[in-house]
Amino acid sequence: RRRPRRRAAAAAAAASGLSGDVVAGYQSIWDLPEAWVLELTPSMLHSQERFEFWVGQSLGVVRPLSLGARGPGFDFASAETLRVAVLAPRAEAVRPLLVQICYAAMGVLASPFVAGVFVCVGLILTRICRVVCKHVI
Repeated sequence: RRRPRRRAAAAAAAASGLSGDVVAGYQSIWDLPEAWVLELTPSMLHSQERFEFWVGQSLGVVRPLSLGARGPGFDFASAETLRVAVLAPRAEAVRPLLVQICYAAMGVLASPFVAGVFVCVGLILTRICRVVCKHVI
């Protein structure tokens, strides 16, 4: 394995007078300090197809990066060299979405009953108003 070029990046930042965090450069994706990159294989990165893999309960996806409009020329040009590798942790990705879907489902299920209650209250108020208004006029 090749080591990250942290010293070279730090030296370049010092020479240019930049301060703050220095972004480390890596020779390959396997040099990243993440456990999920060990699941990647060279065949996944060289293929023109989409690959999915599981790391614990998190989903990883490797696919060619398609740029611009869809078509044979664009897909061919971008699929030859560019790949996207993404890890979607299940706890952060799924849980908030499921909570929002539950609230939306409860609202949809409750809406006919709420409409029925409003109609009943409106009818009752109309009848009360008719009775009370007859005695006043």
